[in-house]
Amino acid sequence: MTSNQLDEHQKQFHLRLANQSEQEKDWFALDFHLSKLLYDSDQVISQHHDPYLAQLHYRRGCARAELNKWEISFQDFIRSLEYGNDQPMVIISAALTGLANQDKLAFQKYCTLLKQEYASTAQGDLAFQLANLFILNEQNSSSFQLLTHRNSDSIINKDHHEEGKELLLEAMSQLQNLLDKSDVQIDKLELGKVIDKVETAQVFLQEIDQIRSWLILAKIYNHSKNIPLWNHTWKKVSIWFDRFTRNNSIQWNYPDQGISWQDRLSLMLLKKQIEKQIPEKLKQPTEVKMIDKIDPIES
Repeated sequence: MTSNQLDEHQKQFHLRLANQSEQEKDWFALDFHLSKLLYDSDQVISQHHDPYLAQLHYRRGCARAELNKWEISFQDFIRSLEYGNDQPMVIISAALTGLANQDKLAFQKYCTLLKQEYASTAQGDLAFQLANLFILNEQNSSSFQLLTHRNSDSIINKDHHEEGKELLLEAMSQLQNLLDKSDVQIDKLELGKVIDKVETAQVFLQEIDQIRSWLILAKIYNHSKNIPLWNHTWKKVSIWFDRFTRNNSIQWNYPDQGISWQDRLSLMLLKKQIEKQIPEKLKQPTEVKMIDKIDPIES
């Protein structure tokens, strides 16, 4: 046994402290103890099936993602997949951290895998997680169609928040379908229906999904170049992000509200995507006015 290899007693020691660190949300300590347990795995390239190592790599990837270490967390999620952990959240995590690393090929690869394996059967939170990922993917309305083609009674017996998420998912699907047809003039009436659905969803959504709903509206007004509503909506987006973030990073002020790092990262990536697509016309300083309703398409 080399100086870096652990005996059984040492493994149990680090595993116990890793579990404790995870419960306490001490991500630095969790990374440290899992790295001790994964020392041998980090030295080799292996694709044999090993559920134990797969889970350890996924947990360390999540700890590193909590610390904004996108590149090395992405590598952990890849290793977890190589060891046989093909659960949807592992693939979603690999896709998100791949995109955070500007690896668009990896992002497309894992979006395609999720579409093939899970989109047609996803329900509830998983369907919403997939929607949050697919909205970042260009030309992807077919994935949304799989997500929303489910039983018509899917909203029955849901609480209000779940109903709001379901409506927002449908709105994202309809919006992506319209944007995929951007080479032709967008149907004004259909875009208005999407806006109405987002605004209806906002009544039910909890705070983290309120941010997402305002980003969806910003994406609409960005695309339609509606300056007054763009300014009003982007101000709302900024207020929500200022409330939940600090130092323009992804370090959330409310870690105990059950907001996952996947949710936080998908929101940040969506915000950055919209910012990159803002037309010069909308970048000019404009007086912000509170507006109840304005036609979404500029005349």
